[in-house]
Amino acid sequence: MTPCDKLVASFTLANLITIVSTVWNMMVQVLFVVLRLGMYPSETAIVNASHSCQGGTGDVAFPTAATRMALIPFAHYATPPGRALTVTGTLVVMRWRSGRRASAPCGWRR
Repeated sequence: MTPCDKLVASFTLANLITIVSTVWNMMVQVLFVVLRLGMYPSETAIVNASHSCQGGTGDVAFPTAATRMALIPFAHYATPPGRALTVTGTLVVMRWRSGRRASAPCGWRR
C-alpha cells in the first residue's frame, strides 16, 4: 500500500511553488521560441509539457490525451536532450553560485 501520509506531507508551499514556477517558466520560454520560428503553438506545447511528467510516461500520456498520436516520436526524441541540458545547466549554476573554482580532474596539474 502506498504511504499516502509521506506523499501528502511533501506538498509544502515551497515545493508547490517550485514545481509550478518551473513548468510555467519552461512553457513560456517555448512559447517565445515557437512564435519566433513559426511553429504550431498547440502541438509544440503538448510535446514540451510531456517533459514535466514521470519520465517516458509523459511522452505517451500528453499526446494521447490530446489525440495527437503522431507527436509521440517527437516527444521521445526531445525529452533526453532536454533533461541532459537541464541537469548540466543546474550543475553549472550551482558551481557558479558556490564561488569555487573547478578542481583539476584525477590529479592533473594546471
